[in-house]
This record gives sequence, structure tokens and C-alpha cells, in this order.
Amino acid sequence: MVRLPIVLFGVVASTAGVLAQPVLDIPERFLRNPRNPSDSSIAFCVNPTSALYEFEKDLAEELAATLLLIPEVFEIAIYQPPLRYDFRLPLLEQEIYWYLLQRCDAFMGFTAAADYPDYLTVSPIYLETNSVLAISPRFARLEDIPPDVAVGARILSLAGSSLGAYIRGLPAARQWKLNLYQNHETVMDRLMDGTVGAILIWEPGLAQYLRDHPDAPETRIVRSLPFQVSPTQFVLALRAENDYLNYQLAQAIEAVVRNGTIDRLMAEHSLTLD
Repeated sequence: MVRLPIVLFGVVASTAGVLAQPVLDIPERFLRNPRNPSDSSIAFCVNPTSALYEFEKDLAEELAATLLLIPEVFEIAIYQPPLRYDFRLPLLEQEIYWYLLQRCDAFMGFTAAADYPDYLTVSPIYLETNSVLAISPRFARLEDIPPDVAVGARILSLAGSSLGAYIRGLPAARQWKLNLYQNHETVMDRLMDGTVGAILIWEPGLAQYLRDHPDAPETRIVRSLPFQVSPTQFVLALRAENDYLNYQLAQAIEAVVRNGTIDRLMAEHSLTLD
């Protein structure tokens, strides 16, 4: 048996901290015959339920091309309802370990804020995204929303934590009720149906939601917030012993960021509100 601590990646990816890590035994048979890295190709694991899925597939091809390698993209299996307009990775740590051992050289969609175990290493940041405030057309500004109208965010998110802290710092007579929802889609649905007067939401998720709902009520988008929200930054995860591959990927990431490829792919896949 190999004993590894468990981390719920679907939770860690949405918060800055790490949960307590109980130990899990992994049967040896699942760790036999690891894949052999190729000199001519590179394999990426991607989450097919992520809002970044199409973007990351194209990015995998760009990174491989930069390294003069053939890209292989492997879609992981998700055995639960998809989280639409989201980026969370709903896998346990032993599943991540197995994919990196048996299927891929690098795993896309990890967040830089999470604290990962020693047997994983992460690349430099390949994508930085922000949260934006979306306000109902009933109100011109956040300050115009009366305290009897709720505001919303996703539970266990940087946005929800930051908005909650801001509300608690307001005078009691001006504090809104903060409704926290399980996923981004529900957060945006509640803005559109008038349940809440404003939401703090991950920008790529809102951009895709508005693309998919052309008849949705027009919302006011505010980027300059009266409080700080840390950006959500994405990195590749690799096995810790793959130092040289990580070095190569770092060079490739620097190249695609510098030449505008990241910005182009974000626009092509409707992941920004610009």
C-alpha cells in the first residue's frame, strides 16, 4: 500500500486554505506500470466540465507547439453533475496522483492559491482571472441597493469571502444580507430573476453565462471594487520529480503569455467581458 493524504480538490481549488488531510491507502496495483514520457509528445489532462475546458485544450496545443512536441489531450472522468460556469476540480488527491502517473505529464486547471502536497509541483501561472461585480439594472451603483435587498456570491469562494468581509465592515444600518449559493450558475440565475440585487462573480463564468443566455436582463458590470478580491490564478500540476519538464513548460508559458496567445484564446472562447 501507498499512503497519501486526501485533499478534496474541488474544495481546495475554490479557497486559499487546505483542509485537514486524512490518510488514504492506495493499492499497489493502481500504481503499477506508470506511463513512460515520450520524447516526441506531451500529454495534458483537462477537466471537461470546467468553463476553461476549450481554452485549455487549445492552450495545450500552443504549449506543445512551442516545445516542438505533439500534444495529447486526455479528458478526465467526472462522476458527478457538472459545475457549469465554474473551474473547480472535483477529484480526490489519489485520483490526481493516478492521472499524473498513468495518463498525463501535466494537469491543467489547478489554482495557484492552493497548498499542494510535496509530491506535486506546479508551473508558473499561465492565466490570471478576476471577479467582477454584476448589478441589477434596477440600481445604478452598489451603494444604491437598499439593505433589505440581498446580494449574492458562491459559497467557499474568494469572492464570497471578500464580499462578506466588506459587508461586515459597513455600518449595521447599511449591511445587506449575503446569500451564498452552491455554484456560479445559481448565483447568476438569482441575479437574473431578481432574488438578489448584485453578485460578485468569477468573470469567465459570467462571460460564458451571458453568451449562453442572450435574452438575460442587461447588468451593470463594475471592475473597480470598494474592497480587494484576490485574482484566481491557474497553473499546471506535475509530479514533483518532473523538474526538467516543468522548466520546459515554464519557458513555453512565458512565450505564450508574451506573444499574446493567452489573451487571444480568452477572447476566442468568450471568457472575458471586454
